[in-house]
Amino acid sequence: MKTSLPPPTKAERERIEAMKPLGCIPCSVVGVVWLYPLELHHLLEGGRRMGHWFSIFCCRGHHQGDHWTLYQTLMIPAEARVSIASGSRAFAKVYGSELDLWRGVQRKLGLPADLPATKILPRRLA
Repeated sequence: MKTSLPPPTKAERERIEAMKPLGCIPCSVVGVVWLYPLELHHLLEGGRRMGHWFSIFCCRGHHQGDHWTLYQTLMIPAEARVSIASGSRAFAKVYGSELDLWRGVQRKLGLPADLPATKILPRRLA
């Protein structure tokens, strides 16, 4: 995947790996378990990716909105088949803000759920 971000740090890679068993975060909000395939969605601030630390996993449908499987079509109500690409207002109406979803992931992983004063994170987590 082409990205404007530098490669993830060791701590970011570990967080990404720890997130995988959670599956698609928006699917989980509506009670659907979706573990594969997953796409890493980076939260944006001012139209720029905040970094690998600020990311959640989504299925293709919830990320790009161009592919829903038969299972998802049957299990997710039509009004909840909204993607991040559809726009933040439409998505947030169903799932809450991307930041709220990220904070939920952080809590599940036992990591700080507050945004740091700076996006420059320590290279080593305590």
